[in-house]
Amino acid sequence: MILEFPLDVWGLIIERGRLDIPDVLNLLRVNKQLNVLLKHNSIWYRIMYNKYLKLQLQFDIKSAKQLVRARNDGSTSQNYFQTCMWFYKKDLEYHNSIPDTNADIGMFLDRFSIDDDYLPIIYNHYHQLPQDYTEMIRKKNYRIHLSERADCLNLLQAQSFKVGIDYLSKMFNGEIDTTSASALEEFWFNISLLDRASHSLVYTRQQVLKRIFKLLHRDIRIKIFFNESIHSNVSLISVENDKDILVFKDEQALMQLIVHIFRLSMSCLEFQNPLVSIDDEVVFGKYCSSYFLEDFSLLRLYGGQVKGHPFLIMAILIKVIDEFLISNYRIRFEDSENIENLQINMTSTYLRVRNHLFSFDRKTLTLFTSFDVYTISEVVMNLRNRSYFEISKFIEPLEFKYVVECFLHLDTFMEAKSLDTIMRPDYYFTNPIVNLNSFVHHEFNTISAQAYSFLKLLCRYIQDIDSENDFLDSMFCRELERSMNYLNNHIYFNAIFHTLQNNPSKQNKVKAHFLDHPSEDWLFSENFALFEDNSKISIKKILKNYFFVKVRDPTKPLQSGTIIKHEKFETYGIVLGEVMTTNENTHYYRVYTTKKTTECYNLNSISVVDHNTKDLDKLLNFILKSCGEDVIASLFGNCLVLSESHPLLLMF
Repeated sequence: MILEFPLDVWGLIIERGRLDIPDVLNLLRVNKQLNVLLKHNSIWYRIMYNKYLKLQLQFDIKSAKQLVRARNDGSTSQNYFQTCMWFYKKDLEYHNSIPDTNADIGMFLDRFSIDDDYLPIIYNHYHQLPQDYTEMIRKKNYRIHLSERADCLNLLQAQSFKVGIDYLSKMFNGEIDTTSASALEEFWFNISLLDRASHSLVYTRQQVLKRIFKLLHRDIRIKIFFNESIHSNVSLISVENDKDILVFKDEQALMQLIVHIFRLSMSCLEFQNPLVSIDDEVVFGKYCSSYFLEDFSLLRLYGGQVKGHPFLIMAILIKVIDEFLISNYRIRFEDSENIENLQINMTSTYLRVRNHLFSFDRKTLTLFTSFDVYTISEVVMNLRNRSYFEISKFIEPLEFKYVVECFLHLDTFMEAKSLDTIMRPDYYFTNPIVNLNSFVHHEFNTISAQAYSFLKLLCRYIQDIDSENDFLDSMFCRELERSMNYLNNHIYFNAIFHTLQNNPSKQNKVKAHFLDHPSEDWLFSENFALFEDNSKISIKKILKNYFFVKVRDPTKPLQSGTIIKHEKFETYGIVLGEVMTTNENTHYYRVYTTKKTTECYNLNSISVVDHNTKDLDKLLNFILKSCGEDVIASLFGNCLVLSESHPLLLMF
């Protein structure tokens, strides 16, 4: 009876029944007839797509796109059973190599951080692990292993970083088409992949875009077809074997449709910040005239975590207009038979659609639905006292390279001491209609500012990939070494080294500076000892040189890894070590806080968290999530030890 099921029914059984690859392989062994039936390409394509390709597509992996494109084009040359077995072999290899608590992350970075076939494998494994430690703590299991989750996180971040840095390398080498309408959105997406949070947010991009296009189809195409509501001045002419034609009554009708598309699209970019209550009055967010460094993260914008800089908003809208309107329709007006060219471009301040300019300045942390519309004549009249060159900056389309340079020229103004935020005025994004003398601030969290400075360093070196300058190469290597010895940036070394393979001369300079054993198969594990002082990349260097702390001394009041609470600020954190001072009677400690900043606290202002702390399970989960398990495992070791008689320590 079962053998008589048709192929599509077997496909539903496998997909809806959530049968994994081993389950289907067992079915192949039942008999020859079922073996032949279940080896059909359509069965294994769906298995491979759901388990591996779907996630690779979210990261814009080229090989996955090629497989899906070949499938959609009806190609029969690909054997999807063999391709899926290739993935499954790597899946088994990874799971058989999962580290124990004493394993060196370097070996796993060498094996799994460069090959993007491992990306969905690591991602799937990470989400199968327990997402918190509540049950362990409640059962008084006082030894909690962090290594498995931490290694997964580090590998995911290294894989995301590799995709982003590879894109930037190809872009600077002219291998990326920067003239397409989606080029800007693609650029900001790959910049976001260099963000530590990218692996957990990447799925939101496709979700939000699908939601936008579904909404546009339902609210615009269907209503135009039935000649409803605001679309009464628009008619649709269906054309066989060609794009349909939208006929507008006049220019104003076209702009009304563009405005409606913008509003529908931006209604899907919801800011998820919780409501703020001020004097019992509930308000949506708060006024904010500044843009934060995180506002340049496209994935955080899609995920509703930030309001988003106008450059990112405009990049999304250009992509939407191109894929929904320009790619599917031709446009003309009622009084003409000529097809109109709908051009949409970004200027230094506006989004330009034909002769209209759209201004986006999201000053409040609310649902982003408002914008201003001007004609070019209105803008020129407002700027009539400016020179032609100055006026042209506001109305002429921007080149792609200008947007890149704008982002790479943001200045963090790093200070020696730790600050919550660092601000500076920037005149690139001035809105001349509102106030000719106004400016927009950029704020930088110190951790974000370090990451941004690291990104700028890499981009400048990759951008200058063809130049030969021994002094600059030497400077880069020293700066790269300093950056590698900050938090857990060392996980990116393999990706950076392989990105430089397009320029053997520069790669050899990095090799000579960092590597004693030039084997590229075991690049990290054979050249760096993370817990030795003389290694180029070392956890001890991070603690001693960057955080200015002493080596652990058991005789001191607090040891490195002690979980503490600042009594006045009510902030939790983990002690990195004692700050070097000349006064032996005063003790100051460098603390890595749950705000992901490093602070210097006096011993008298902090208390130690121990096993008697109220709601210990919730507190520890909060600390681990806020500080980041990847960073904690790198700086303090792989095991969280809870003792009934001692403070909570993260042990080496």
